[in-house]
Amino acid sequence: GVAADPDAYDAETLRTAGDLPGGGTLVSSAIEPAAVSPYIWSADKSEDGAITLNGFAPSEDVRQRIVDATVVGNPDATVTDNLRIAAGAPDNFDAITDFGIDQLPDLASGSISLTDDEYAINGTAETSESYEAALFRANNELPAGSSLSIAAISPPLAEGVYNWGAAKGADGSIRLTGLMPDLEAKQRIAARAAQVNPGATIDDQMRVAAGAPDGFVASAETSLGFLPQFEVGAVQIADTEMSVQGRAADGDSFDAANLVGTDLPEGINLETEISLPVASGPYQVVANKSADVVTLQGFAPSRDAKDKIVAAAEGLGVNVVDRIQLASGAPDGLDWGAAGAYAVSGLQNTSTGRATLAGNSVTVDADTANGNAYAAAIADWDRPLPAGLSIGTEAIRLPVASPFNWEATFTDRLSIDGVVPSEEVKAANVAEAQRLFGENVRVVDTQDLAGGAPRGFEAATSVGLNSISRMEQAYARVTDNRLEVVGTAFTPSARTDIERKVINGVPPGFTGVANISVRPAPLETGGLGELNAPTCQDELNGVLAGGQIQFETNEAVINEGSFGLLDRLAYTAQACPDANIEVSGHTDADGGEDFNKKLSERRAVAVVNYLIVAGVSSGRLSPVGFGEAQPIASNDTAEGKAQNRRIEFTVQQ
Repeated sequence: GVAADPDAYDAETLRTAGDLPGGGTLVSSAIEPAAVSPYIWSADKSEDGAITLNGFAPSEDVRQRIVDATVVGNPDATVTDNLRIAAGAPDNFDAITDFGIDQLPDLASGSISLTDDEYAINGTAETSESYEAALFRANNELPAGSSLSIAAISPPLAEGVYNWGAAKGADGSIRLTGLMPDLEAKQRIAARAAQVNPGATIDDQMRVAAGAPDGFVASAETSLGFLPQFEVGAVQIADTEMSVQGRAADGDSFDAANLVGTDLPEGINLETEISLPVASGPYQVVANKSADVVTLQGFAPSRDAKDKIVAAAEGLGVNVVDRIQLASGAPDGLDWGAAGAYAVSGLQNTSTGRATLAGNSVTVDADTANGNAYAAAIADWDRPLPAGLSIGTEAIRLPVASPFNWEATFTDRLSIDGVVPSEEVKAANVAEAQRLFGENVRVVDTQDLAGGAPRGFEAATSVGLNSISRMEQAYARVTDNRLEVVGTAFTPSARTDIERKVINGVPPGFTGVANISVRPAPLETGGLGELNAPTCQDELNGVLAGGQIQFETNEAVINEGSFGLLDRLAYTAQACPDANIEVSGHTDADGGEDFNKKLSERRAVAVVNYLIVAGVSSGRLSPVGFGEAQPIASNDTAEGKAQNRRIEFTVQQ
């Protein structure tokens, strides 16, 4: 018959299994189990791993199969069988109970149950791997005819430090490791990694475990923002400590990476070690300047260093094109920003050019617009250098003048104009002019600097200055390789000598042209006129006030620079035709007294001979040497000695 209920089935089955009363024999027993609804079955696993089977099985065979399968699948577990026999099992009872028994090892504790054809799994997973496997199987591999009512599986508690990490390889792939508190968080982080790194391969090795600190998932999600800025790099979170290491893809990425961690959840501590990319070429800064723009190229080790260099470029007063990239590789011990700014600002007074900072050396190759700018540009590169920096090649050029013109004009003053190739030549011209023309002639210098001077230019200007120093109303003009001298000489012999010097004394490659007249003789119309003795003396003294007659050291050879003074003295002496003139020589006290007397005599004779050639009658001139006997200043000083070395003209009454 059919048992009234499961209890009756158990009781009657037990009764008929033993000996019958009075020695009776059981011939047959066909008791069918009672049907139950709902039909339930469960396997409960305690924290110590013991398993208890509860609920119903449709037959003793099925019951035994379930027990055996549970023991085999959980060999270390104690299995308690509380199953009872009842009809009404779902058609897929064998399949669904086998499925549940297979999931038991995935749980550290919990239960697997069946209510009719609805399957439920509850508990804590044994491992992170089994957590995902159990959820996946429950949601995707239930036997046909079954439905999932509950899948409430908790992940295991993490042991030790709760950690997570994401690393970006050189190929752009992203590897995710460590722990997430649940499957949803794990999937969210993997999706976010793919979103912020489009096209990257995502290698998800994350596991699920409970125990995440507050803000852990949000911190991990935020930290993924570092990876798109890196060529290679990694982020790690251990409990509340986040560390970031990586090499930025470029300068903008470097800046962006340093902003990522500014909005982390409260309580998360961030430590970063973000490096710049390695420079893709020579580590340098190059500034190319044109008339209206300066273009910056190269590398800088920091935003601050770059800003210094750009600021220096903006100070040039032209448009700035900034192509400097942030990169590592700057020399140690050098303030790269200060060094780059020094190089760039050195172009301030150039018209076009290039300044280059490479290693610990800066070089410049530039042109200037005029002489003033050239002088300023040279001064720019004489500024104190930043520590550790040196000057390499310094090529600053003057503008090329064509034609290359220079002129010295003598009237009541000496005006020097035009262009010269250097400050040294400019200063040399002024110094020579002051020496030749003496203190009584004002020298006005308006020379400018320019490139393109012909070879021998300085020698040609020297010939020109020497020539006009011997004349009045004169000029010397250099035009490229041609020297032209025009003026009025004081004597015919002076004209002849000046013409010879201009034509034959110019440097190789130059042509000398002389157009020289002679001033009328003193006693001719237009000349100085005849002077009485006192006036003659005054005039001679006036000429000598403009300078002293100079000789070679310890010699009686007249220095050519004194020829102009002697020409004026000769012209004045001719205006006193009846006056006899004593020409006396004097020395300082250096050397022997006898030597000095003889030297002074020879020098007086040399002056007299010059005057005779210039047209002064020899009978009117008397040379005499006094040596050191008549000093007019102290011989204890260089200035006094210079005054004592002199030639004096005395008109005899």
